[in-house]
Amino acid sequence: MSIASAARRSRLTSPDTVTSPAAENLYWVGRNAERTDFTSRFMARIIDGRTLGFSYAPKFELEHESLLLNALFSITECESWLDQAETPDQKLLLVLGESKCPAAIERHLANFRRTTNAAREQWSPASILAIESACKGWSEDTRGLSGILAFKSPLKNLQLNLAAFLGMNLDSMTRDHGWAMLDAGRRIPRAINTVKLLSFLVRQEVASPIESLLNESILFISDSLGTYQSIYLTEPRTGPMLQLLLCESDYPRSLKFLFTRLQAVLAKLPTPAQGAHPGEVIEPARDHLQVFCDKIERAPDDAVAIRQFAANDLDLLVEELRALSDHLTKSYFSHATRNAE
Repeated sequence: MSIASAARRSRLTSPDTVTSPAAENLYWVGRNAERTDFTSRFMARIIDGRTLGFSYAPKFELEHESLLLNALFSITECESWLDQAETPDQKLLLVLGESKCPAAIERHLANFRRTTNAAREQWSPASILAIESACKGWSEDTRGLSGILAFKSPLKNLQLNLAAFLGMNLDSMTRDHGWAMLDAGRRIPRAINTVKLLSFLVRQEVASPIESLLNESILFISDSLGTYQSIYLTEPRTGPMLQLLLCESDYPRSLKFLFTRLQAVLAKLPTPAQGAHPGEVIEPARDHLQVFCDKIERAPDDAVAIRQFAANDLDLLVEELRALSDHLTKSYFSHATRNAE
């Protein structure tokens, strides 16, 4: 049943219960915030490469920038948009200065603002300020900018404002159904984006130094570069990177940790009238991840050897995570109310 149906049937709404539309809005707030943050990290990495350089030959750095853009548009499933831009700057502006492109920050922020407005009664005054700072701040900071490098400061401010919003609400909200939806809405797309990014990487037949630079960028985008360096004390290699981002049970950015957190969060939700509880739906993905991690542990620390088996496993994980997202949508949100009745 939907959350709204459970409330009506009990006549007395439990303190843990939120309406189905509210749950849906909170879920999409988390998704849109995560998408915006993920995209901003891509752009920040590219701009860092242009301003600071990575100590590689120019041709390698240009290839690296092109691969990162291709990865972002592949993850967003809008590769055809890249064909509309001729120069590297025009391609970057599809993300930084466009509002219609599916990969554009402005588009993600518009969706974030729409869903936060729809759930406005959930936010504290400080949260509303963070929302306004993120949305209006990006619009004002980027108005009239000339040149790609000028976006560096607005990107940093955007990330700080999103972190403030998410930190305040995930840490201070009552752990009810609404909080569970907000948290799940953030963590499911983070998991999907991480796996799709790694899937893109293992399909690239590139040699060092591009391979090492791409690994470093993936760790940067995943906010894991410092952790990798402190653990492995070496240049980023494909095998250890996959181990960190997928298999470390105690690392909050790893997929294994995300699965454990998601299962705990989903356990707070009521059992739907039709179909399995979402805590059961995630089990096949957790089992598959463990099998995949066992393969990574046994594999030689060689990118070519890892590519031979990793791509298909990563693609299957993406499908399993999408199935979980679809199950939540069909089981709990407003249109599910009519189906259950």
